[in-house]
Amino acid sequence: MTDHPAPPSSTTSSPWSTDHAVQVVRIRVADARPAPQPDPLGRTHLGYAEGITPDALWERARGVWKAKLATLAECALAVIVHNGVVVGVGTVESIAPHGDRVAIDGRPLANHPLIGLPDPLHNTSRNPITYGSITTVLPVASPPRAYGKVLAEAIAVLTEAGRLRRSVMRPVEAEPAGNLRESRWEIDPDRTEPSDWAEFVSLALAGATANLGGIDTALAGRSGSWEAAGVRNLVESTVGADESDLWRHRTEPLHLTLFVEDLIMERTNVWADYDAAQRTIQQMYSEAESAVVLTA
Repeated sequence: MTDHPAPPSSTTSSPWSTDHAVQVVRIRVADARPAPQPDPLGRTHLGYAEGITPDALWERARGVWKAKLATLAECALAVIVHNGVVVGVGTVESIAPHGDRVAIDGRPLANHPLIGLPDPLHNTSRNPITYGSITTVLPVASPPRAYGKVLAEAIAVLTEAGRLRRSVMRPVEAEPAGNLRESRWEIDPDRTEPSDWAEFVSLALAGATANLGGIDTALAGRSGSWEAAGVRNLVESTVGADESDLWRHRTEPLHLTLFVEDLIMERTNVWADYDAAQRTIQQMYSEAESAVVLTA
């Protein structure tokens, strides 16, 4: 039986969800200007300029700000506003601390319907950061790509890595110091050598394994196969059999959900302290009432 591709759909699915209430952070930016140095994000300029690309604007606007972390963590979108008009929109996927300030990690949404509309959270505050709920759309998650396409891309990347070359050093005699002739090393301008492809593959596997959540999670599809055993040995040789060195290879942000109330209840004597405070307050009331009666 031969598999045939499905016929093209007669309708193009929208990249956006339907309108609904979305929590957003509004970032108001000024005109383009040089970034104070050193800049925590390595930028040379901040602010908005006519014709700026969505990626460049996102980098200029996503940080660093003094922000309410708990409120910012609830936001799904960052709306960038210049002169009262939305000039950019991006996702809020994680928050990166930089001292007492933070930067938003996410991706710009170049064609979001809010772009070009008036500031949806307009106010007269001088603070460029504002939070609120607006009715808008979110990007629809793309369906996973086919196995064959992902495999072809992985092969292409590994092939490209195997063709990389690295510089080699050569000794160069320096000017004699007294009766001694010293040597120094410099990059040879005419020679290169193959890069360490095995190291590249090992680091790539370690990074992917960390992103997936660990060796067992990565190999869950067929953990007893000979391929899985070979991959496990290679990854363990890079990160340790106990995976103690695995997490420094992770490249994707790690999302943690903290239930603060539960943590407080489990790790403190909050209810005992609350009851003790209630008893103290009640005793103070009783003593005050007694004092009023005696005075009368």
